Amino acid sequence: MQEPSTQKQEDKVIALSDHLARRLYHDALDLAVRAKWVFWRERQINRAGGRRLTVVHDHAAIDRQAAYATETLRLSSRIMHVVAFAMNRRALANGEIDEVEAMRPERRLGGASVCLADPVDDIAMLPPAVRDLWAESAALYRRAQQLERMATAAAAARASARAITS
Repeated sequence: MQEPSTQKQEDKVIALSDHLARRLYHDALDLAVRAKWVFWRERQINRAGGRRLTVVHDHAAIDRQAAYATETLRLSSRIMHVVAFAMNRRALANGEIDEVEAMRPERRLGGASVCLADPVDDIAMLPPAVRDLWAESAALYRRAQQLERMATAAAAARASARAITS
Protein backbone atom coordinates (compact mmCIF):
# COMPACT_ATOMS: atom_id res chain seq x y z
CA MET A 1 0.00 0.00 0.00
CA GLN A 2 1.29 3.43 -0.88
CA GLU A 3 1.61 6.20 1.62
CA PRO A 4 -1.17 8.81 1.34
CA SER A 5 1.22 11.60 0.27
CA THR A 6 2.67 9.41 -2.48
CA GLN A 7 -0.82 8.52 -3.69
CA LYS A 8 -1.81 12.21 -3.72
CA GLN A 9 1.27 13.05 -5.79
CA GLU A 10 0.44 10.23 -8.21
CA ASP A 11 -3.14 11.46 -8.52
CA LYS A 12 -1.87 14.98 -9.28
CA VAL A 13 0.49 13.66 -11.97
CA ILE A 14 -2.31 11.61 -13.54
CA ALA A 15 -4.70 14.58 -13.42
CA LEU A 16 -2.10 16.86 -15.00
CA SER A 17 -1.30 14.28 -17.66
CA ASP A 18 -5.00 13.85 -18.42
CA HIS A 19 -5.51 17.62 -18.62
CA LEU A 20 -2.54 18.01 -20.96
CA ALA A 21 -3.71 15.09 -23.12
CA ARG A 22 -7.20 16.59 -23.43
CA ARG A 23 -5.78 19.97 -24.35
CA LEU A 24 -3.40 18.37 -26.85
CA TYR A 25 -6.28 16.39 -28.38
CA HIS A 26 -8.47 19.46 -28.80
CA ASP A 27 -5.60 21.52 -30.20
CA ALA A 28 -4.78 18.75 -32.70
CA LEU A 29 -8.40 18.49 -33.84
CA ASP A 30 -8.60 22.26 -34.20
CA LEU A 31 -5.43 22.25 -36.28
CA ALA A 32 -6.77 19.39 -38.43
CA VAL A 33 -9.95 21.33 -39.21
CA ARG A 34 -8.00 24.49 -40.02
CA ALA A 35 -5.62 22.49 -42.24
CA LYS A 36 -8.57 21.02 -44.12
CA TRP A 37 -9.89 24.49 -44.91
CA VAL A 38 -6.50 25.95 -45.79
CA PHE A 39 -5.80 23.05 -48.17
CA TRP A 40 -9.26 23.44 -49.70
CA ARG A 41 -8.69 27.17 -50.16
CA GLU A 42 -5.27 26.60 -51.74
CA ARG A 43 -6.83 24.10 -54.14
CA GLN A 44 -9.51 26.64 -55.09
CA ILE A 45 -6.88 29.33 -55.65
CA ASN A 46 -4.89 26.99 -57.90
CA ARG A 47 -7.99 26.06 -59.90
CA ALA A 48 -9.15 29.67 -60.22
CA GLY A 49 -5.71 30.69 -61.44
CA GLY A 50 -5.77 27.94 -64.04
CA ARG A 51 -2.92 26.14 -62.33
CA ARG A 52 -3.32 22.42 -62.49
CA LEU A 53 -0.83 20.35 -60.58
CA THR A 54 -0.91 17.45 -63.02
CA VAL A 55 0.54 18.58 -66.36
CA VAL A 56 3.82 20.36 -65.81
CA HIS A 57 6.98 20.18 -67.91
CA ASP A 58 9.13 22.58 -65.91
CA HIS A 59 11.48 20.58 -63.66
CA ALA A 60 11.66 23.35 -61.04
CA ALA A 61 7.86 23.44 -60.88
CA ILE A 62 7.75 19.66 -60.51
CA ASP A 63 10.25 19.89 -57.64
CA ARG A 64 8.14 22.58 -55.95
CA GLN A 65 5.00 20.49 -56.34
CA ALA A 66 6.73 17.41 -54.92
CA ALA A 67 8.05 19.46 -51.99
CA TYR A 68 4.58 20.93 -51.40
CA ALA A 69 3.03 17.46 -51.43
CA THR A 70 5.69 16.06 -49.10
CA GLU A 71 5.49 18.87 -46.57
CA THR A 72 1.69 19.00 -46.49
CA LEU A 73 1.67 15.23 -45.95
CA ARG A 74 4.22 15.67 -43.14
CA LEU A 75 1.97 18.35 -41.61
CA SER A 76 -1.04 16.01 -41.77
CA SER A 77 0.98 13.10 -40.38
CA ARG A 78 2.07 15.13 -37.38
CA ILE A 79 -1.51 16.05 -36.59
CA MET A 80 -2.83 12.50 -36.93
CA HIS A 81 -0.02 10.99 -34.85
CA VAL A 82 -0.77 13.52 -32.10
CA VAL A 83 -4.52 12.80 -32.27
CA ALA A 84 -3.88 9.05 -31.94
CA PHE A 85 -1.44 9.54 -29.06
CA ALA A 86 -3.77 11.91 -27.21
CA MET A 87 -6.70 9.51 -27.66
CA ASN A 88 -4.63 6.74 -26.07
CA ARG A 89 -3.69 8.97 -23.14
CA ARG A 90 -7.37 9.83 -22.69
CA ALA A 91 -8.28 6.13 -22.83
CA LEU A 92 -5.78 5.52 -20.03
CA ALA A 93 -7.19 8.37 -17.94
CA ASN A 94 -10.73 7.06 -18.48
CA GLY A 95 -9.75 3.55 -17.38
CA GLU A 96 -10.41 2.05 -20.82
CA ILE A 97 -6.84 0.72 -20.97
CA ASP A 98 -4.23 0.17 -18.27
CA GLU A 99 -0.77 1.69 -18.06
CA VAL A 100 0.93 -1.41 -19.46
CA GLU A 101 -1.29 -1.23 -22.54
CA ALA A 102 -0.79 2.53 -22.86
CA MET A 103 2.99 2.10 -22.90
CA ARG A 104 3.00 -0.48 -25.71
CA PRO A 105 4.97 0.81 -28.72
CA GLU A 106 1.96 0.94 -31.03
CA ARG A 107 0.10 3.16 -28.54
CA ARG A 108 2.91 5.64 -28.10
CA LEU A 109 3.62 8.72 -30.18
CA GLY A 110 4.75 7.43 -33.55
CA GLY A 111 6.18 8.77 -36.74
CA ALA A 112 9.15 10.69 -35.35
CA SER A 113 11.37 9.82 -38.33
CA VAL A 114 8.85 11.46 -40.68
CA CYS A 115 7.39 14.12 -38.42
CA LEU A 116 10.74 15.51 -37.27
CA ALA A 117 12.70 15.08 -40.51
CA ASP A 118 14.20 18.13 -42.14
CA PRO A 119 12.00 19.64 -44.85
CA VAL A 120 12.72 18.49 -48.39
CA ASP A 121 12.89 22.09 -49.61
CA ASP A 122 12.83 25.60 -48.24
CA ILE A 123 9.62 26.02 -46.24
CA ALA A 124 9.40 29.57 -47.56
CA MET A 125 8.15 28.10 -50.84
CA LEU A 126 4.91 27.10 -49.10
CA PRO A 127 1.99 29.52 -49.22
CA PRO A 128 1.95 31.63 -46.01
CA ALA A 129 -1.16 29.94 -44.53
CA VAL A 130 0.31 26.47 -45.16
CA ARG A 131 3.67 27.57 -43.77
CA ASP A 132 1.93 28.71 -40.58
CA LEU A 133 0.15 25.36 -40.26
CA TRP A 134 3.42 23.55 -40.91
CA ALA A 135 5.08 25.41 -38.01
CA GLU A 136 2.07 24.88 -35.72
CA SER A 137 2.02 21.15 -36.47
CA ALA A 138 5.74 20.91 -35.63
CA ALA A 139 5.15 22.68 -32.31
CA LEU A 140 2.14 20.46 -31.58
CA TYR A 141 4.19 17.32 -32.24
CA ARG A 142 6.95 18.57 -29.92
CA ARG A 143 4.33 19.17 -27.20
CA ALA A 144 3.16 15.59 -27.63
CA GLN A 145 6.75 14.40 -27.32
CA GLN A 146 7.11 16.32 -24.06
CA LEU A 147 3.89 14.81 -22.72
CA GLU A 148 5.09 11.35 -23.69
CA ARG A 149 8.40 11.91 -21.89
CA MET A 150 6.48 13.02 -18.79
CA ALA A 151 4.16 10.01 -18.98
CA THR A 152 7.07 7.62 -19.49
CA ALA A 153 8.97 9.07 -16.53
CA ALA A 154 5.86 8.91 -14.32
CA ALA A 155 5.19 5.29 -15.33
CA ALA A 156 8.80 4.36 -14.60
CA ALA A 157 8.62 6.05 -11.18
CA ARG A 158 5.41 4.18 -10.34
CA ALA A 159 6.93 0.87 -11.45
CA SER A 160 10.01 1.56 -9.35
CA ALA A 161 7.88 2.44 -6.31
CA ARG A 162 5.86 -0.77 -6.76
CA ALA A 163 9.07 -2.81 -6.97
CA ILE A 164 10.39 -1.24 -3.77
CA THR A 165 7.17 -1.78 -1.81
CA SER A 166 6.63 -5.37 -2.99
